[in-house]
Amino acid sequence: MTRHAGAIRRICVFLDKHIGQDIPRADLAAMASLRRSQFSHTFREVVGMTLKSYLQEVKLERAQRLMRRSSMSLTEIAAAAGFYDLPHLDKVCRRRRRMTPKALRDQIARERQTKKRGG
Repeated sequence: MTRHAGAIRRICVFLDKHIGQDIPRADLAAMASLRRSQFSHTFREVVGMTLKSYLQEVKLERAQRLMRRSSMSLTEIAAAAGFYDLPHLDKVCRRRRRMTPKALRDQIARERQTKKRGG
Protein backbone atom coordinates (compact mmCIF):
# COMPACT_ATOMS: atom_id res chain seq x y z
CA MET A 1 0.00 0.00 0.00
CA THR A 2 1.07 3.54 -0.60
CA ARG A 3 2.47 5.79 2.08
CA HIS A 4 -0.56 8.04 1.62
CA ALA A 5 -3.10 5.34 2.53
CA GLY A 6 -3.90 6.94 5.90
CA ALA A 7 -4.60 10.31 4.28
CA ILE A 8 -6.81 8.70 1.63
CA ARG A 9 -8.78 6.81 4.29
CA ARG A 10 -9.31 10.07 6.21
CA ILE A 11 -10.57 11.67 3.01
CA CYS A 12 -13.01 8.78 2.54
CA VAL A 13 -14.38 9.41 6.04
CA PHE A 14 -14.63 13.12 5.23
CA LEU A 15 -16.44 12.38 1.96
CA ASP A 16 -18.85 10.01 3.71
CA LYS A 17 -19.84 12.85 6.05
CA HIS A 18 -20.10 15.47 3.28
CA ILE A 19 -21.50 13.30 0.50
CA GLY A 20 -24.03 15.81 -0.86
CA GLN A 21 -21.47 18.58 -1.19
CA ASP A 22 -19.46 19.29 -4.33
CA ILE A 23 -15.88 19.32 -3.09
CA PRO A 24 -13.26 20.16 -5.72
CA ARG A 25 -10.73 17.43 -6.40
CA ALA A 26 -7.96 20.00 -5.90
CA ASP A 27 -9.18 20.57 -2.32
CA LEU A 28 -9.17 16.83 -1.63
CA ALA A 29 -5.67 16.56 -3.06
CA ALA A 30 -4.52 19.40 -0.81
CA MET A 31 -6.05 17.64 2.21
CA ALA A 32 -3.91 14.60 1.36
CA SER A 33 -0.84 16.76 0.67
CA LEU A 34 -0.76 15.51 -2.93
CA ARG A 35 -0.82 17.14 -6.33
CA ARG A 36 -4.15 16.79 -8.12
CA SER A 37 -2.79 14.25 -10.61
CA GLN A 38 -1.11 12.28 -7.81
CA PHE A 39 -4.31 12.29 -5.80
CA SER A 40 -6.38 10.57 -8.49
CA HIS A 41 -3.81 7.83 -8.97
CA THR A 42 -3.24 7.35 -5.23
CA PHE A 43 -6.97 7.33 -4.46
CA ARG A 44 -7.58 4.58 -7.00
CA GLU A 45 -4.60 2.60 -5.74
CA VAL A 46 -5.74 2.75 -2.11
CA VAL A 47 -9.52 2.48 -2.53
CA GLY A 48 -9.64 0.25 -5.57
CA MET A 49 -11.87 2.54 -7.61
CA THR A 50 -11.91 6.06 -8.96
CA LEU A 51 -13.14 8.95 -6.85
CA LYS A 52 -16.27 9.24 -9.02
CA SER A 53 -17.08 5.54 -8.60
CA TYR A 54 -16.46 5.76 -4.86
CA LEU A 55 -18.83 8.73 -4.49
CA GLN A 56 -21.52 6.99 -6.56
CA GLU A 57 -21.21 3.86 -4.43
CA VAL A 58 -21.42 5.80 -1.15
CA LYS A 59 -24.51 7.67 -2.38
CA LEU A 60 -26.13 4.47 -3.60
CA GLU A 61 -25.47 2.69 -0.31
CA ARG A 62 -27.01 5.64 1.53
CA ALA A 63 -30.05 5.46 -0.76
CA GLN A 64 -30.38 1.73 -0.06
CA ARG A 65 -30.26 2.36 3.72
CA LEU A 66 -33.00 4.95 3.34
CA MET A 67 -35.07 2.50 1.29
CA ARG A 68 -34.76 -0.01 4.15
CA ARG A 69 -35.42 2.37 7.01
CA SER A 70 -37.84 4.99 5.76
CA SER A 71 -41.05 5.48 3.87
CA MET A 72 -39.64 8.43 1.94
CA SER A 73 -40.43 8.69 -1.75
CA LEU A 74 -37.70 7.76 -4.19
CA THR A 75 -37.39 11.44 -5.12
CA GLU A 76 -36.82 12.34 -1.46
CA ILE A 77 -34.34 9.47 -1.09
CA ALA A 78 -32.41 10.63 -4.16
CA ALA A 79 -32.04 14.12 -2.68
CA ALA A 80 -31.20 12.86 0.82
CA ALA A 81 -28.55 10.48 -0.55
CA GLY A 82 -26.79 13.26 -2.44
CA PHE A 83 -27.98 12.63 -5.99
CA TYR A 84 -28.95 15.59 -8.17
CA ASP A 85 -32.44 14.19 -8.70
CA LEU A 86 -34.34 10.94 -9.23
CA PRO A 87 -33.15 10.45 -12.84
CA HIS A 88 -29.55 10.66 -11.58
CA LEU A 89 -30.28 8.00 -8.92
CA ASP A 90 -31.97 5.91 -11.61
CA LYS A 91 -28.96 6.15 -13.94
CA VAL A 92 -26.43 5.23 -11.24
CA CYS A 93 -28.64 2.46 -9.82
CA ARG A 94 -29.14 0.89 -13.25
CA ARG A 95 -25.41 1.03 -13.95
CA ARG A 96 -24.15 -0.19 -10.57
CA ARG A 97 -26.99 -2.51 -9.41
CA ARG A 98 -28.46 -3.43 -12.80
CA MET A 99 -31.96 -2.46 -11.71
CA THR A 100 -34.13 0.61 -11.23
CA PRO A 101 -34.46 2.24 -7.81
CA LYS A 102 -38.06 0.98 -7.64
CA ALA A 103 -36.96 -2.59 -8.38
CA LEU A 104 -34.23 -2.25 -5.74
CA ARG A 105 -36.76 -0.99 -3.20
CA ASP A 106 -39.11 -3.87 -4.06
CA GLN A 107 -36.24 -6.36 -3.63
CA ILE A 108 -35.42 -4.87 -0.22
CA ALA A 109 -39.08 -5.18 0.79
CA ARG A 110 -39.17 -8.83 -0.31
CA GLU A 111 -36.01 -9.56 1.68
CA ARG A 112 -37.55 -7.91 4.73
CA GLN A 113 -40.69 -10.05 4.38
CA THR A 114 -38.61 -13.21 4.05
CA LYS A 115 -36.72 -12.36 7.24
CA LYS A 116 -39.98 -11.65 9.11
CA ARG A 117 -41.28 -15.09 8.17
CA GLY A 118 -38.08 -16.66 9.44
CA GLY A 119 -36.74 -17.77 6.09
